[in-house]
Amino acid sequence: MGRDAVTAASRPHRDVALWAVAALAVACAATLCVAGVTQGVGARPLDSGLTGTVALAAGALLAWRGSRPARSARTATSARTARFAKPARFGEPAPSAGPAPSAEPRQSVAPALPVEPVRYRQILGAALVLWGIGQIVNSLTNSGFPAGGDAVAFLAAPLGVWGLLKVPRALPGRHPGWRLGLDSVLLGVTVALPAWHFAFATVLTRQDLDAGVVMAVMVLIADLTVICFATLAYVRDLDRHLLIASIGAGLYTIGDLVTMRAGLLASDPWPWWAALLWCLAWPVIAYGLLAYEPGGQTAADELRAPADPDARGVIITTTASLVLLLFSLAALLIDDDLDRVALVLVMIAVVVFGGRELLNTRIRSALLRRLNEEATADPLTGLANRRVLQARMARLQQGEPWCLLTVDLDGFKDVNDLLGHATGDKLLAAVAHRLSAAVPSNALVSRIGGDEFAVLLPGSIEIGTRVGQKVVTAVRQSAADVEGVTRVEVSASIGVAAVDARATLDVPQHPAGQEVPHGAEPAMPLAVPAPDTGTETTETTETHGTHGTHGTHGTDETTDVPETTDPATTATTATTATTATDGATDVPGVQTVVDPLGALSASGAALRVAKATGRNRVEVYDATVARIRQRRLRVEERLRTAVEDGSISVQFQPIVDLRRGVVTSAEALARWTDPQLGRVGPDEFITVAEQTGLVVDIGEQILEATLAGAMKEGLFDRGLRINCNVSPVQLRVPGFHQVVQEALTAHGVPREQLVIEVTEQVLVEEGQAAQTLHRLAALGLTIAIDDFGTGYSALGYLQRLPADILKIDRALTSSLIAEPRSRAITRAVLDLSRTVGVSVVVEGVETSQVDDLVRRMGVGFGQGLHYGHAMSAGDLAAMTDRLADGNP
Repeated sequence: MGRDAVTAASRPHRDVALWAVAALAVACAATLCVAGVTQGVGARPLDSGLTGTVALAAGALLAWRGSRPARSARTATSARTARFAKPARFGEPAPSAGPAPSAEPRQSVAPALPVEPVRYRQILGAALVLWGIGQIVNSLTNSGFPAGGDAVAFLAAPLGVWGLLKVPRALPGRHPGWRLGLDSVLLGVTVALPAWHFAFATVLTRQDLDAGVVMAVMVLIADLTVICFATLAYVRDLDRHLLIASIGAGLYTIGDLVTMRAGLLASDPWPWWAALLWCLAWPVIAYGLLAYEPGGQTAADELRAPADPDARGVIITTTASLVLLLFSLAALLIDDDLDRVALVLVMIAVVVFGGRELLNTRIRSALLRRLNEEATADPLTGLANRRVLQARMARLQQGEPWCLLTVDLDGFKDVNDLLGHATGDKLLAAVAHRLSAAVPSNALVSRIGGDEFAVLLPGSIEIGTRVGQKVVTAVRQSAADVEGVTRVEVSASIGVAAVDARATLDVPQHPAGQEVPHGAEPAMPLAVPAPDTGTETTETTETHGTHGTHGTHGTDETTDVPETTDPATTATTATTATTATDGATDVPGVQTVVDPLGALSASGAALRVAKATGRNRVEVYDATVARIRQRRLRVEERLRTAVEDGSISVQFQPIVDLRRGVVTSAEALARWTDPQLGRVGPDEFITVAEQTGLVVDIGEQILEATLAGAMKEGLFDRGLRINCNVSPVQLRVPGFHQVVQEALTAHGVPREQLVIEVTEQVLVEEGQAAQTLHRLAALGLTIAIDDFGTGYSALGYLQRLPADILKIDRALTSSLIAEPRSRAITRAVLDLSRTVGVSVVVEGVETSQVDDLVRRMGVGFGQGLHYGHAMSAGDLAAMTDRLADGNP
């Protein structure tokens, strides 16, 4: 097809053929007008001949244009795509025609009609041609109503309804074709009742129900149904071209009914003006149908679209039908003569109304089913959601042992950050498939969080542990099912809780509302500190942090734990990660949860311990886990009080220039001693703070205390730079850079002397965190990357994000003497730093042997117990002066 034809199909106001039809209609209308005005009479042969000619021309135009590819002005697709496209109907969504070029780049465009013959125009064109043939036949026979041509023209009505049912819709809906068709018939029949009563019944009721009366009733219903269909189509989609077509249909209906009545009454003079309305109707209808393109909806239009676009038409139809039906029944009761035609119309209306309600009932039932599926199923994986899991657990039979497994994907955040969220979604779907295949058929698998699943199955804790091991294997296999995921280490950590309504729980349960939200990955200490005994504490080099919080607010070099702890809590829960022998009914130390809904909290607590003790394992909720859980809840409770009281203090650990042997900077470390818990290590309370969001308030308090203490003791006057740890949670808070700027201004601290220290995790952060880091660098602050070399290190990240200092993690430093591989990695980091122009600080230097080695490797700065432990600002000032004077 040529370009001109495509343009004409999409822009009918430039269609020469349409203008020709319009000119023909005007000419015929003028002829009728002249004949009617000058002679004062009309002649059916002349009227039928002229109107039939216009209808033939308009129908031929629609059929011709309908056989051509219709293209939206906003969209374009290849002819090859169009060959296989299927045209949408009122009962189907309009198919996509590919991307749409637009002058507004920010406003996406919805799919348009496919580049394919639009068959509804052909059908409607055929209906017009058939009607025109009937009128021409009438002009040749010159007989009264009904004539042979009237029967031919009447056949155009069902053909027109069929064409209207195939008209594509601009807005989606459920069975809109059937709903619109039944609504149109119902409204047409109820409108026909008063029209018959006042316009036709007075003349024809007393006559026998001959062929003329039957034909008149059928034409009346058909005409009114068509106009109602066109009107309701406009009301549904609110398209102006449908409105134009509806106006044309209205002109035709008025003309047809007036002409039919005149034919029944053998009226003289003949109503020539009714034929004039016919002539004007056909080009108007043709223009509206040619211009109608449902694909012109933009994304903004779709957002503003109603949830049920058929609702407007349903309301109008129901209201108008009931009012007209009641009015007609009242007129029948008042009238003395029995109107049999009206009674038939009432019965037809009742039948149509019943069919309409049956369809609406099916639609409502389908809607309820869909809503129930959306409320109970996870849309991504198809698994049950948390609501279904909780409902099932609430209905557990008393006396039957059950197990709940909480499964969390290790490394899933890395998949999203490195491979994209689309790959993450594919991985979740693959995990769901593998989980469903790995568990027994009577188990309930559900997705209860972003990367967290739950499995509820009947049986003892031994069965739950065995299933947990299968799930660990299934998750590892699912990583291979998605392309690219094998580049990231993905595993599963699982917590198992036993549920038995007969049992009693020895360890009191904390309210579930205070439990940690699912999805968190805290670092739980293996040794649980006992309540404060008043004994002295010692500094130890052992740390128990994870990468997510390691180094945050002071876990770089020391972790303070009480000397005295409960022996029962110092052992790990290794026994709970093994599978019990078959046939056993009880496992020593296993805590059985009485409240089924409390099992989610219990299995979540076991899950956190599984993550803290190496991940990729199964952990059972036992006495040790119960104590850890209670400890974590207790720490959260006391930490909130500490934040309110401002009782978290700051200490400073020196960073030494290894070439000159002087202190050049120091890292501010958070310390907390609680009146009830004693000294709590930063690995423990910072983890809780990040999970609960308290880290934002703690971070601001530490920043204020750091700047105030350093200014008071003259650390900045001595030229020292102070490193202040910032959590990724803080970086995600909008306006954090302004908080830092205001604190510097309030204390009068030079910006170049404050170092913002972030963990290596920030390297893969996107969005707000990355923006905040750039804004801090733009303020003139120095950015240090902590724990470098253990997780996300890559030259590409350093090029993308601001970094002035790299701090080599103690995990590498501690093995420098014994591991050649660690020395090679450290040398590579040093070479990398020289390439990109950043400084290097080696953390965890605790012996003179390591100190001598890093000096020989050319490291510039060191931090660790070998140079000094965490101390007050006054002690740091004294140490700085002592080393500056050459006194070690």
